Amino acid sequence: MVRCAPPQRGQPATHGCVVTVLISPCELANTHGTGVQMLRVFGDGSKPFVHLHWASHSTRPGGSASSHWLREPAPWPWRTGRGLVGRLRDRLNLTWWPHGAVNVGRFQRLLQGFPTRPRAAYVVVCGEEDARRALSLLDVLGIPPVTHVWDLDRDELEPTVMPALAELLRRSPRVLALNESIAGQLARFGPASIDVVPFSFGHAGTTRSREDLIVLSGSLGPNPHNAHLDAAAEALRRLRTRRPSVRAVYFGAHSSRLPPSLRAEVEDLGLVSDDSCGDMLGRARLAYLLTPDGNTSWDRYSIPSRIADYLACGLPILAMITRGNATHALLSDPALQPAVRFPTTADELAGATHDWLVNEAEWTRASAAAEAYARSHFSPDIVRTRIDDAIACAEAMPPTRTAPS
Repeated sequence: MVRCAPPQRGQPATHGCVVTVLISPCELANTHGTGVQMLRVFGDGSKPFVHLHWASHSTRPGGSASSHWLREPAPWPWRTGRGLVGRLRDRLNLTWWPHGAVNVGRFQRLLQGFPTRPRAAYVVVCGEEDARRALSLLDVLGIPPVTHVWDLDRDELEPTVMPALAELLRRSPRVLALNESIAGQLARFGPASIDVVPFSFGHAGTTRSREDLIVLSGSLGPNPHNAHLDAAAEALRRLRTRRPSVRAVYFGAHSSRLPPSLRAEVEDLGLVSDDSCGDMLGRARLAYLLTPDGNTSWDRYSIPSRIADYLACGLPILAMITRGNATHALLSDPALQPAVRFPTTADELAGATHDWLVNEAEWTRASAAAEAYARSHFSPDIVRTRIDDAIACAEAMPPTRTAPS
């Protein structure tokens, strides 16, 4: 691949290079969510890109020479994504306030500064509205997309009432799905092919001695009174009476959703840097997974991205999750049997945790199985190669139409 010099301040990262356009709902970020997964694929500098997004997990305006937030046309100085301002808008039912509308005019002006026209786009969507916004940008570019569906924002996909998603998939010479459950839904649209391409890990292995440290991270689900969370709190209380050295930490975007019962038992670190995340996973012995809880389409189809990091760092997983969803299907793989347990009560969770804390031989076997599975399924090189192959296929296609100059 062609490597380009880093962009000068104020210049797009496209200077002097043929680039890939990345289009996704939210910004690239190294702390959580889809953004960190996209950075793991594209952030190594081997494939120049420009990134376009229209929502945010933060209220702080951001952006860089290679990432651009195409906010709604309204003259509003703050983001209206999933941060405080967006939640306030939703709470007050401000339907007149544009929410997540793509500023196509701004993108057209940005495109004029590109030294060369991009040849393909990598598009991440989770439903009809995302597809509609992505199409408004692709119509300006006139290039074929690779569509990668990481999540679904509804329980069932219906082609007859989702014309934007149908059109996006029709234009895509390669369609990618995070897992088999999502691939099954996308098959209803009849694309030529669907490849399952999972997320990748960003941290792996450790040479440090392990502590009696349990990690919880990421989404805690929409229900702050999730019975799984209360059971975890009770299990941790019981564990400390038998093994006072046990610590549990939470890090992620959902600190506000920690119920009082669990907040009293964990150290809440909030969002942490990627380096801090790797340090904690390298010192921990176990990971708790307390969602998906089965209440939403996100629970049914999504897979918590930190699972890849847990396994790659050799952390056995105790998963108190609802059966019958994509996450349960992944963790039920026979190759992961030594490294994953599915407790259903506080007693079972406390017992399984204590067993892995005190039984070194059993923990070592579980840890080795976790690392081996991660290497064979979630290696960044494997995921990056499969996405690069899909993009190369799109780049070889003719333009979808003549883009405006």
